[in-house]
Amino acid sequence: MISYDPLKIYLYHEGLVRFATIKYSLDAEKLTEKLIHLTNFSLNKNNDNYVYNSEADEDGVGSKWSLSALKTKYGIMGLEYDEIMADVKDLIIKTLIAIQPHILEKIDKSVAFVLSIDLAAITTPFLSFMDLMS
Repeated sequence: MISYDPLKIYLYHEGLVRFATIKYSLDAEKLTEKLIHLTNFSLNKNNDNYVYNSEADEDGVGSKWSLSALKTKYGIMGLEYDEIMADVKDLIIKTLIAIQPHILEKIDKSVAFVLSIDLAAITTPFLSFMDLMS
């Protein structure tokens, strides 16, 4: 994003994909298990299920991948990566539009934020975390 007024967004085609170390579940009894929902390295690195990728050229292995590796995996699975990413882009744009008034209030300050897009349902992205810092 280079501007909020007018809103101008550029999306980079590469990025980081992080995987939870415990299989996602909607089971009400497991909703408090933070490692089902969070992919933060600081939380997952001590979990026995965390898989380190020690070789830079072995993308698509371990608990962290590039978006390119995810695209390849989706292709193998028969999923439409470009359609799913179009939904991710749509979610990002709508989120930025929704918070635009709050950002414009702080325009004289440095504002940073983090968006975490969850693909636990594989084909349906949803915003799982947003942190606005100023």
